[in-house]
Parts: sequence; C-alpha cells; structure tokens
Amino acid sequence: MFADAVAGHKRQCVILSDAVARGRVAGAYLFAGPDGLGKKFIAIRLAKILNCLSCRDSAPCEKCESCRKINSGNHPDVLVVHPKGKERIINVALIGDVLKKVSRKSYEGRYKVIIFDDAHRMRKDSSNKLLKTLEEPPPGTVVILVTSRPDRLLPTIVSRCQTINFYLLSDKEIENFLVGMKKIPFEEAKAIASFAGGRISESLKLLSGDSARRRNIYLNNLRSVINGNLAVLFNVISVINSEFQKLLEESAADIKKEKQADGYEDFKEIRELIDAEAFSHVQYEKEEMLLIWQIWFRDMLLIKECGSGADIVNKSEKDALLRFSDGCGFDEILNCIKAVEHARDMVRFNVNFQIVLEEFFLDIIRNMGRKGVLT
Repeated sequence: MFADAVAGHKRQCVILSDAVARGRVAGAYLFAGPDGLGKKFIAIRLAKILNCLSCRDSAPCEKCESCRKINSGNHPDVLVVHPKGKERIINVALIGDVLKKVSRKSYEGRYKVIIFDDAHRMRKDSSNKLLKTLEEPPPGTVVILVTSRPDRLLPTIVSRCQTINFYLLSDKEIENFLVGMKKIPFEEAKAIASFAGGRISESLKLLSGDSARRRNIYLNNLRSVINGNLAVLFNVISVINSEFQKLLEESAADIKKEKQADGYEDFKEIRELIDAEAFSHVQYEKEEMLLIWQIWFRDMLLIKECGSGADIVNKSEKDALLRFSDGCGFDEILNCIKAVEHARDMVRFNVNFQIVLEEFFLDIIRNMGRKGVLT
C-alpha cells in the first residue's frame, strides 16, 4: 500500500492512493505542513508509484529500473527542484529551465513529475512564470509544491493546486514507526519519539550512532553559558559555529560521494544542488540542537511544577534540572522556552546564526537569574 513505508499521514496517503487507483491524479498538488514530516518523501513516493514498472496495490516495487533511477535522482522524467544560491531562492531562470524539460516528450516514464522543494522560496516573477503550467498542465505531468510556508505562496498559485495538509505526528505514531519499520526496542523508541517534536526526520537523526554524544555536547554548551560569564558565552558561540561549519563541509563531501556512486561525473553542474542539500542538513542539525534545549527547559518546568517525581525526558539531567529550577520561577522558565521557539523561527528564516545564538543566550542568562553576568 502507499502508506506502508510512511510514518503516519494515513489520511493523506489514502487520498493519493485513491487518486492513483481511479486514474484521477491531479495535475498540481500543494503539500503543506511543518518541516521534517516527510512531505518530500511522500512526493517522491508518488512519483515512483506513477512510473513504477511493477507497481502493485498502490506501492512501488523499489526494484525496477524506474524506481532505482528515481531513488538515485537520475530519472529523466522526475525532477526535484531545490532553491539555489546563498539566498536559497527559486528564480525565474530556474523555472524556465524546468518548464523547457516539462514541454518535451517523456523520455522513459508514464508521467513527468516535478517536485518543488521549499516552494515558498519562489519569487513573484518565478511564480507567475509557473502559473500557466499549473493552469493547464501538459498531459501526463504532475507538479508537486512542497512547503512549510503556504502563506508565502501567491494565492493564484495555491488556488490552482489540490492542497494536502500535513501535521505534526503524535509520539505514538513515531514510536510505531521506529518499532515496526526500524526495529528499535520500545523503550528506546519512546524516548526518541519524545525528543522528535512530531517530526519523523528528527527521530531518524536521533537514531544515528553519535546522536547521544551530540546531545550531551549541546547540553554541556547550554549549561556552560548559564553558569559562566560573557567570555564563556562568546567562546561557546565560537565553538558552536566552528562545529557547524565543519559539519557543512563534511555533509557536502558525503553528498558528493553519494552522487559519484550514482554515476555523476560533472560536479560543476550539480555544485549548487550539493551545496543546497548540505545547507539543508546543517539547518536541520541547528534546529535539532535548539529542540534539545527546548525539551531540557520543558523538563525544568515539569520539575518546578511536580517536583523530583516529574516524568521528564532528560532523566540523566535530573540533578542539574533540580538545581537550576530552584533558582528560577515559572515565568522565567517559560520565557526560556519562548526564547528557544524564537531562535528556531529565526533559523528557519535563515537569520545569521551568530546573531541567533547571541540573542538566545543573552535571553537565557537574563531569565536564569544570572543578571550579574551582563554587568
């Protein structure tokens, strides 16, 4: 079934599988919802189902030449369009290149499928250029706009698409996915789900071997700032920025190796794609760090309200949380949680990370009762 490899989103999968079964696939879809839910994964899965050479029960075989090419990003009739450049935009020239490919006869597949990732990064002129194709899609063409910010798309674009909304998953849905598909022990899956914040991408990252090590580093950095002075604050920010720059370079190198294994040779042609994927990886890692801090403050709030018997996620941090909660009131802890939420919003808007961290840590120090640090 369509939903077999998907965590949650059963209703959304039913809508798509019914459209395929009835031969009534829309010419344009808008997949809208928070980042990290698997929207692009589902869009690619739909592309595989539409072009699979051995599709059964609305599920791709994953073995035929078409499925293999889509998985490796080499299928000539399935395009995934990413924002480009330092500003991460989908400009009018990129739309023009895509529409030229759409206008040509299909090379191999039954359907041409064009997936615009982060579609809200289209400029107005880009959106207007795409509009005519959305109004009258060529036969056998499906355009899928994937976005976490549908409010930033032109109303005329939204009105031409069939909108499918995606929502944060429950902890139980993520637990079931981890236990059923990833064969993770229940207790471990439960802990990971509580950290994931409703996002399947976060749970998959937390499965990586070094996730516990990174979590400890992030929490150590946070505690160091709370306990330290301004010199410590700026030193921690410098260390964090250096680590993320290193991660960006490592991610780009890993992606290049993957593309090389898939048969790419001219890396100048896909340099911007590699950079965009590496940048996206680092952005998610920044959000994961902030999520870990947010859960830490949430645990502090629970301890403040319920005492040492509170059911917290960071059980190994219990002593530190008890100590820090003693010096803070409810309002101060709530302000810290809001400060993390604000920092996460700024990361999503690609605000300079140095500024994000400085503003965040100064807010935390003010609210954790360390006002002497700022004098």
